[in-house]
Amino acid sequence: MIPEYGFILAGGFGSRMGAIGEMLPKPLWPFFEMKLIDIQRLILQSMGIRKIVVNAHHGCEQLYDYLRNETDVFLLRESEILGTGGAIDNAAFEFGWNDIEILIANSDFFILDPLSDVRKKIQSKLAVEAEMVVFKNATSRYSSLIVDSDFNLNDLSKENKQRERISYSGYSKIRVAKINKKIQKSSIFDNYLNYQKKKIHCHLVENLTYLDLGEKGLFASSVYQLHEDFKKNRSSVMLKRLTENKIIDPSKFSSEGYADEGAGVFNFTGKKLKGNFPARSIILSEGQAPTNNNPSLCFNNTFDSIDL
Repeated sequence: MIPEYGFILAGGFGSRMGAIGEMLPKPLWPFFEMKLIDIQRLILQSMGIRKIVVNAHHGCEQLYDYLRNETDVFLLRESEILGTGGAIDNAAFEFGWNDIEILIANSDFFILDPLSDVRKKIQSKLAVEAEMVVFKNATSRYSSLIVDSDFNLNDLSKENKQRERISYSGYSKIRVAKINKKIQKSSIFDNYLNYQKKKIHCHLVENLTYLDLGEKGLFASSVYQLHEDFKKNRSSVMLKRLTENKIIDPSKFSSEGYADEGAGVFNFTGKKLKGNFPARSIILSEGQAPTNNNPSLCFNNTFDSIDL
């Protein structure tokens, strides 16, 4: 049975996105043809989810203005940060959820595989208290999961020095009970993915194709890498998946689209730029060009340097 609801966790401060993150909530950052919130909506809908809940704290009014006419999306404003677990509790209370299964996703990490095997898991009733989609990686950016021989979660570790580690993708399927108590701040690992009290199964996706835009440096490097793949005609699975899902239009890698080869900048405004922007800058919204020559993320008249 496909869960009726998907939940996009978007209740942070946006601090990892630098100066522009203070002004523009991360879910509303444009990435080629779509905003981040719409990329995640597309992915959840491809899994069969028809109702989507989004929580928000920082920039919640901007998110509300953007989503207000969407009939399949429900925004929950948080006057104070509730954490990932508290946000789910709050949704359960507001919507009267009682012993239902929901699909959880983050607002800045995207699985781009066709996910036929994951979809089968989502469509079947939970055999355990929760299931997590996990992947193998060789970077210390993500916490490691310790699993047993049946791939049930045993522990979390940030100190795991294994060359290849198993990490949580941010996608999970959980069962939510009725909430009658006062909502308190908590992590999803305090309650819904609490491996010390519940049986949590980890569903490993081999060779996962994913896009992590959770920090301004990752955002910029992803833009540069995709452009390089296109220019050099590299067979990039990432570029293929983004093109298939119409998140990128390859025809716009030109002077009339995203990448102005003459100026050497990336333009996500959908309009012709005015002024001279530093090479390798990424323009998110129209505004004046900066007076320095540092590659920058540009939003209106705010500029945040990109460390190359």
